[in-house]
Amino acid sequence: MSLFPRRAQLLIILLLTLTFPSKAETNQDVKQYSIDLISGLTLIDITPKDKEPPVTNLSATIQTSFSYNLTHWLSLDTGLTLFNEVTSRDSDIAGYYTTTIKVHTAHLGGQVYLPITEIFGSYVRLGGVYYRVKLSVEESFNNIKESGRDSATDFGQGYYYAIGFSLNPEHKIKFRFEYQYQNLLDVFSDSSRPFDISCQSIVVGAGILF
Repeated sequence: MSLFPRRAQLLIILLLTLTFPSKAETNQDVKQYSIDLISGLTLIDITPKDKEPPVTNLSATIQTSFSYNLTHWLSLDTGLTLFNEVTSRDSDIAGYYTTTIKVHTAHLGGQVYLPITEIFGSYVRLGGVYYRVKLSVEESFNNIKESGRDSATDFGQGYYYAIGFSLNPEHKIKFRFEYQYQNLLDVFSDSSRPFDISCQSIVVGAGILF
């Protein structure tokens, strides 16, 4: 499931790219560092490798990021993302079981800023992610036997990209609106049922430049 159709995503990227030749002012002093805090809603798709239909959940997201600005249009980007845990409940003839997945990621990549006016512009971010996924299962056997709970944790890599808009009044603070995609590859790859996790987010936030 996608928050935006693929063609719409490509069109947005194209439109952002076309803003690059803007005549916006670019000779102001470059603030070398920025720290941002953003939050929003995330659509999490869990896609098994055995081609079963994906399981989709809605979650909340909070992310902190730190940027080192190389020029007025290019910067290095790193940070941490916390996704609210998602829970699903299923049943069979023996009873019920509840599955909970908690996802944390760290990202490292680059950002290209595309000025539109002196204080307003668009940007594209992309790079790699390192994830930690914790899977917990709680079983209830309809009072036939005592309930049980178990969990496992996996670590791995993936990638991310994001497109958004930034408003930088006075070049000291900034406000952001962003579409973000993270793809976590081969989760629990050593198990009999590995899966991928894709996280599509709509987020807003603010940051400081110094």
